[in-house]
Amino acid sequence: LLPNSIAKNRNQVERGKETRHRLARFLLSEEVQLAFIPMRNGRSPIHTACFQGDVAFVELVLQHLERHLLEHPKDTYVSRDDLNVTCEDSGWTALHYAAVSGSAEVLELMLRSGCNVKAITDDTHTWRHR
Repeated sequence: LLPNSIAKNRNQVERGKETRHRLARFLLSEEVQLAFIPMRNGRSPIHTACFQGDVAFVELVLQHLERHLLEHPKDTYVSRDDLNVTCEDSGWTALHYAAVSGSAEVLELMLRSGCNVKAITDDTHTWRHR
């Protein structure tokens, strides 16, 4: 979903953004859980999008999550708690990555989505610590 997490060339990342968003729209419409599954580096697509400050992708995930929760209220496989899953390599949540991204818009989206503001990293920091 987010090849920019492994791309070496920043220009490639920007050129491929719309294509990634189209692919993400399709995949998330089929299975929203894909946004929360860790990749090889231990980060999920939502972690990476928050770190990159990718507002459009974060909005897309949150929209699909909301839609899924409304359409499948008894589904125990997907929940709002997925937003608070920690990254395997750092113990950070998507909110921690949003806080260091430099994108106030991503941070606001994550806060409005109901992320746990008291979640701590492996180093016992909250999202407000630097």
